[in-house]
Amino acid sequence: MNSYKFLRLTEYASVAATVVGAIATISTQQVAYTAVPLAFSVSLNLISRRQQEKRLEQRFSQTQKETDQQLQQIQRRLKKLDLSIVDVTSSVQTDSQALSEQATQQIQSLSSEISSLQEHLAQQSTTSQTSVDQVVEELRQLQLSVPEAISSAQHDSQSQVERLAERIQDLSNDTQSLRKHLAQQSDISQTSIGQVAEELRQLQVLVTETIASTQSERQSLSEQATQQSQSLSSEINSLREQLVYQGTSSQTSLDQVTERFRQLQVSVTDLIVRSERVLDQVASTLAETREQVIREQQANLEATTQSLSNNITQLQDELNRLKLDVDEFRSRLEASLSATQPDFPHNIVPNLPTEDECDREIVLGIDFGTGFTKVCFWDVGSDQAEIVTFASPTEEEVTLEQALIPTNLAILSDDTLLTGLNIAEWENNTHSIKRSVNFIKMRLADLDMPATDSWRLEQVPELHEPVVVESICAYYLSQVITRAQAWIQVNRPDLFKNQTIHWSVNIGVPAAYCDSPTLERFHKVLSLAWLLTYSPLGSRRLTLQKLQQLITHFKGWMNANVAQEALACITTPEITAAAWSFLSSQAAQDGFYTLFDIGDGTLDGSAFRFWRDEGMRRLDIYETEVKPLGVSALTKQAADELDRSFEYVRQSLSRPNDLEFQQKIQDSKSRKRVQELVASVVFDGNKKHHILRRALAKDEIGTKLRVLVGGGGSNIPFFQKTIESTHGDFNHKNSEIPSYQLKEIPAPENLVTNGLAPKEFGRFTVAYGLCMLAYEDPDFMRLPSQVEKDEAPIRPEYTHTERYEDTRDLM
Repeated sequence: MNSYKFLRLTEYASVAATVVGAIATISTQQVAYTAVPLAFSVSLNLISRRQQEKRLEQRFSQTQKETDQQLQQIQRRLKKLDLSIVDVTSSVQTDSQALSEQATQQIQSLSSEISSLQEHLAQQSTTSQTSVDQVVEELRQLQLSVPEAISSAQHDSQSQVERLAERIQDLSNDTQSLRKHLAQQSDISQTSIGQVAEELRQLQVLVTETIASTQSERQSLSEQATQQSQSLSSEINSLREQLVYQGTSSQTSLDQVTERFRQLQVSVTDLIVRSERVLDQVASTLAETREQVIREQQANLEATTQSLSNNITQLQDELNRLKLDVDEFRSRLEASLSATQPDFPHNIVPNLPTEDECDREIVLGIDFGTGFTKVCFWDVGSDQAEIVTFASPTEEEVTLEQALIPTNLAILSDDTLLTGLNIAEWENNTHSIKRSVNFIKMRLADLDMPATDSWRLEQVPELHEPVVVESICAYYLSQVITRAQAWIQVNRPDLFKNQTIHWSVNIGVPAAYCDSPTLERFHKVLSLAWLLTYSPLGSRRLTLQKLQQLITHFKGWMNANVAQEALACITTPEITAAAWSFLSSQAAQDGFYTLFDIGDGTLDGSAFRFWRDEGMRRLDIYETEVKPLGVSALTKQAADELDRSFEYVRQSLSRPNDLEFQQKIQDSKSRKRVQELVASVVFDGNKKHHILRRALAKDEIGTKLRVLVGGGGSNIPFFQKTIESTHGDFNHKNSEIPSYQLKEIPAPENLVTNGLAPKEFGRFTVAYGLCMLAYEDPDFMRLPSQVEKDEAPIRPEYTHTERYEDTRDLM
């Protein structure tokens, strides 16, 4: 089985090698890269199919062998049943023999009584004595014939009939002789003996009927025996009437004979009843045994049939899986062959901007958010930053919905991709959407650092491969970059008049992800988005398959022609960008800070130390934590917990009117999770600051703990009060942590909001900081792991022109 699995894994690996070979064929135009692994894959497939056939044959043989064993078990049980029947039959014969012996003993006792009667009657008259002796003799012979008939009927019915027939014939002859002898007696005796003869004749008929009935139906034996006993009683009564004239002594003897015959009748009846009970018990035992054997045989046959059915079903499933494997291999082979012929020229290259003779530098700061993406740009020469609102220059009023781009993507009914629209454009969209893919940033981060609470990430069949997630994120960012550049050119034409522009872009990554392999993945995706932006096909509507082909092509081109570090792309911790507008001002004091960025999907927290070293800003990040506790995320959790609608909870967070519901929110588990994150960042950051700064730590913290809040949720009362109350609820005073002093990050003086209200700046703090940090000293910031090891900061670099302010004196 292990060898079979190994063969299957090897086969899949060869298929993957075929795909890689196909890609290599595209790049090198060498068919061998595809042909060799393809031939190897086909060979492995043939070997795998042969092994599969052998496994099926072995399983079939095993099933047949198990069936034969079960049939042998059934045969053995049938043999045991035959032996049981023989034992039961023997037991019946033994019981019948015992009953026959008991009847014989009773009859012998009756014979003794008749002999005593005969001796008593010897004292009577000579004529009567002779007749009575003959009658008694006939009765004795009849008495002997009855048990013999019963015993013979039990062992051999045919021989019993023959013997009884002979005995009846003798009895008939004796009856005729008795009739002739009694004809010579007196009239009274003659009449009595005639009646006896007639009774004997009737008895002969009854015995004949009894024998015939016993031969046809053994159950009638009891009824016939009863009739015989009644006939004997009639004969005794007749005999008693004949002998009543013989005297008182004869009458007494006849009464005794009658009593003995009555007792004989009771004994015979009891014997018949016991025989019937034994026969009934034997019949019942045989019936139960037969039914039990039949049930067991039926159960065994059903089990065998079910086992065979299951084996056949399993074999059918194996054949179906084998067929699916063959179909999958065929589809992969066709896909690899079709991949060798992309829908775009194989020599396509991006037209990247160069820094040669550039007159102006513009940096895009893109806050690649969980729920929404925000963009700011910075004109380096004029030191002016602006919010990109994506609104038309002819519109009189700009809304927040125009400046926010949902971080999602749609697959349309024609399989093309649609993304990069703002909230207002998505609401007015008329395209037929087949599937929406939300929270693509978290899907990208989840590839390296799976979230413990991934309630937002629904499984999407199209995104089962990491390369697909990278491709759609790169495509999304390229559309945002393209739209931002187009908006700047339309709304700020003075920046482009007689000017050559050099563009660069900086995106934010949560600090927790910056200290992990996720940072490299985000940087690679941004680089691919940059290539897509400057490729001839970047603005075309692409399908997911064509997008993957294009991304694969650009990966190969980038590896062969340019390094990621050489592209004008930067990744920066979001927490640093969020605090930049505050820390860059001269009013910012050196010391220990905590910052909480309340976004739509996530709540990011960090603790850091800020100071200036010979005029250069420095930042050591002690602690970072990110959880899905942003505005919409927390609203969804609270709505589920408190059984209220999403809209009602969202409104209550911003405008608390329902006092009873506010109390429920205060006691909710959702609010507790927010406080747990705040308490963890504050406590762990404070602890590390004391360890690193020792005696200086207390003075750098101050009498109030400086807590900065930013993001779209920074102006919501619920979050402000929840963060502020954490100090008391978690007894931070006992840990010598001073009370919190919350400060909203103020809007900087060099930022143009382009029609948005100043209070909305909290949503754009990260985007603003990203565009401003592009030219900051690489040694500006250290991540938590670098702080613990006291290492120099490491961040990606790219080549760029000198700042305009730094080159003025050279002219």
